[in-house]
Amino acid sequence: MDLLAVAAASFAGGIGWAAIARDTSLLVYQTASGLSALAVFLCARRPRAALPLLGLFFFLLGVVRGLPALQPPAAPDHIANLVTGRKEVVVGGVLQECPLLEEERSRLLMAVESVHPPDGPERPATGLVLLTVNGLPPPGLLPGDRFLARTTLSPVHAAGTPGAFDYQQYLARQGIWLTGWVASPALLLRFGQLPPPPLAERLRYLPERLRYRIGRFLDRELPPEESGVYKAILIGDRSGVAPATIERFNNTGTIHILSISGLHMALLGMLLTGSLGWLLKRSTWLLLRVPVWKLTALLAVPCLGAYALIAGFQAPVARSLVMALLFLLAIVHDRQGSLPTAIGLAALLLLAWRPAQLLDVSFQLTFAAVIAIGLVLPRLRPLLMPDQAAGRAARLGRRLLAALAVSLAAVVGTLPLLLYHFNRFSLVSPFATLAVEPLLCLWGLTLGLLACLALPLSAGAAGLLLKTGALGITAGNRVVALFAALPFCSLWLPTPSFPEMAALLLLPVALLYWRRLPFARLLAVMSLAILAVTPAFHAWSCHRDRAARVTVLDMGQGSSVLVELPGGRTVLVDGGGYGSERFDPGERLIAPYLWRRGISRLDGVAVSHPHADHYNGLSFMIERFRPRVVWTNGRPGEEPEYGQLLKRAAALGIPVRVPAAGEALVAEGDCRLTNLADFLHPHSGRGNPNEESLVLRLDCGKVSFLFPGDIDGETEKGLVTAGADLDVEVLLAAHHGSPGSTDPVFLAAASPRYLAVSVGPSGPLHAAAEGRLAGWRQQGLIPLTTADCGSLFFETDGRTLRTSTYRACPDAAEPTGPLAENTREVL
Repeated sequence: MDLLAVAAASFAGGIGWAAIARDTSLLVYQTASGLSALAVFLCARRPRAALPLLGLFFFLLGVVRGLPALQPPAAPDHIANLVTGRKEVVVGGVLQECPLLEEERSRLLMAVESVHPPDGPERPATGLVLLTVNGLPPPGLLPGDRFLARTTLSPVHAAGTPGAFDYQQYLARQGIWLTGWVASPALLLRFGQLPPPPLAERLRYLPERLRYRIGRFLDRELPPEESGVYKAILIGDRSGVAPATIERFNNTGTIHILSISGLHMALLGMLLTGSLGWLLKRSTWLLLRVPVWKLTALLAVPCLGAYALIAGFQAPVARSLVMALLFLLAIVHDRQGSLPTAIGLAALLLLAWRPAQLLDVSFQLTFAAVIAIGLVLPRLRPLLMPDQAAGRAARLGRRLLAALAVSLAAVVGTLPLLLYHFNRFSLVSPFATLAVEPLLCLWGLTLGLLACLALPLSAGAAGLLLKTGALGITAGNRVVALFAALPFCSLWLPTPSFPEMAALLLLPVALLYWRRLPFARLLAVMSLAILAVTPAFHAWSCHRDRAARVTVLDMGQGSSVLVELPGGRTVLVDGGGYGSERFDPGERLIAPYLWRRGISRLDGVAVSHPHADHYNGLSFMIERFRPRVVWTNGRPGEEPEYGQLLKRAAALGIPVRVPAAGEALVAEGDCRLTNLADFLHPHSGRGNPNEESLVLRLDCGKVSFLFPGDIDGETEKGLVTAGADLDVEVLLAAHHGSPGSTDPVFLAAASPRYLAVSVGPSGPLHAAAEGRLAGWRQQGLIPLTTADCGSLFFETDGRTLRTSTYRACPDAAEPTGPLAENTREVL
């Protein structure tokens, strides 16, 4: 067994354990790792005893290295410790990277050097902050420049919804714990004449300045569509790629081509070694005195390093460079066959450098693909061996078949991770990758790099090379569009369980080594059994489950409630939140939670009223979950997107209905979801869609819930006057808890125990809801806000009610939190 592979796997396991047990004492693991190192030294002459001890040593070393890397910064002068909560300050520092432009906004990464709070003197500071500017940055602001920014800093907020992307942890792994909002570019001030920085600092920011110049050159010479893709593969900046283009690449499983990865390094390395080898072989003197292939490998190293610097040298780029360099060094040392050693050494070096990147999806996908390719390569040797007897067409066909097999191996190896993190994989990915790679990576990338080299010498020649390379970009985009138009090009599936992920990994290994492994047949049968039985068992358990569950999802400034009835029937009440051209709340927040729950079909969707923060994520939900019916209040929306939503539902054959007052939308067992709103009420028709929201009541035995949409105080009083049955255990605060709703008279009639408030972490509605929390507590209520607690979970068997939250809520009157559930019997 390869020692480096064992060491890397053990080291990674230790970092993974550190991510789980973050509050464990570091001293314990440091002591244990020292003792295990001594044991390894004493057992060095007994390999059988030393190997498990070596694994234990690297496991503990991974814990020791991982624990500090995953903790918040402890330095007292770190900006995250100087600015707590949400605060407007002036910060000064150095621009670290090229500004990223997205949707009329720009993002600047600043290394903070000083902070100027409004209520105190200037203080020196350290750390990184990510600033979002409402507009374009000042012209001439380059990486390495010092500037001031008047900004509102706040801790990074992540959606508290299971299955959703954890943006907070993503930035934390990059050392960013605070983000800032700059309302106008006028609030940025670049320092004027300063003494020249030291040589080391100028060299530090030289690659980023080259990236900036190349990006400007691409924008000037090419149309936006080609420029955006070119910047993605050339300098690692995907901010200019249109969302529709990104979706097509996602749909075809070729999105990895738009990220600088091992694929780019490998193709560039092949091109460099092939070209340099051809040139060097022209010299008889070199052929007689020097191993040419080793020399070409050494000459390719600085070229790949220069490309990595131009691409930004971020973690994915550095990872690709390390793996490419190890492969080239293996050629120099005649160790081409030791692939496990190279993979283990690469993983060990990268994780020792940045332990937190183990939790990055890109790191996991990279090594899963490389390991899968390493397993299949020995079987491809007959296709890769030169056969002089075969014709040129036959040799080309064999190479294409080998390339297709490698691409297929990468897809199969990464399939469990793709389903777990993205719930999606493409059926055409191996074929689309094989068709697009030559156009974008060999043609476009090669000519783009040549254009960068020619730019200081001749802008005209560089522009010509770039426009020639753009033909490959255009052709690649068209090929991707053709594959994306195929039916069933991409599949969306529920999140697999860990046994299913293990089965998806082990089944192809068993099939690949069917004759070589004695237990391969048993492994294949067990894997197939797990993949067949697990979904069936989940469906059976849902059918037998007699409990009802209500989840108030954390949508930011929006609202969405998932109702799960006994027997597995599901209804989604609203589905909206913060949205943009690049962020669909249905795709990013609601759907991941449903897939995590194993839900792939909805029985119904209720849209309380046509306001975007209640429906702008439902287009994706209707498309992917195909509800059997959509209920609305029958009023036309003020935005065209609402009409498009209803038209899409009709096109899919989904009936759109307006429920009558007192009508049961769905019933199962002793649970019943009823509409209380009467659209012929005297207070209706005043022009505000909020006042005509659906008002839904869920009754499950003795436990009841009320979802009143965004109705105002007058409509609430109208329901009380009309004698509507409002007495409930859980009330979703109307209009996100704003002062115009959740009237005291309405609260008295509802008399809830829990008041769920769906509100974002900032903004006027958040401030208004926060200002009412103390008053609600004085009335004996337990207010739970999604901004503080994340998603809210309620489960009932009709007699008792169990509550829990995604995050702990320190201000709640009763214990809540993911590990502190509260159960009470409803009398």
